Amino acid sequence: MLLLACEEICRQYPDAFYFPSYELLLDDLRDYRFYAADMIHPSDVGVGYIWQYFSDMFFTEDTRRRNDAIEKILLAAQHRPFNPATAQHREFAAAQLAAIEQLEKVWPGLDFGKERAVFQEAAGGVIV
Repeated sequence: MLLLACEEICRQYPDAFYFPSYELLLDDLRDYRFYAADMIHPSDVGVGYIWQYFSDMFFTEDTRRRNDAIEKILLAAQHRPFNPATAQHREFAAAQLAAIEQLEKVWPGLDFGKERAVFQEAAGGVIV
């Protein structure tokens, strides 16, 4: 019934589109690694697969590049170094602050407040 309803909505509204995430999960992602421990919901790997499919289908190349740059900063902010007091880690944090500044110049609506605070602390209080 749900698919029939979606078909009818797409027929009535030309700008509507059905994205087959459920079908991708059932047909493409049959391995257990694509499911969470409850074996019902998708795992992070499964969500990533479906997100990549969605991105390739609906986003422009510019949007995909922006999303990749944002994801790199978010992942870098989660990084936990073995030796946070090293010069290399301070350089890493300073490079992340520069990357944030560059992204905010191009897309001023982005909010990297939490990430900026993490990197400023790691860089020894450097404010970029």
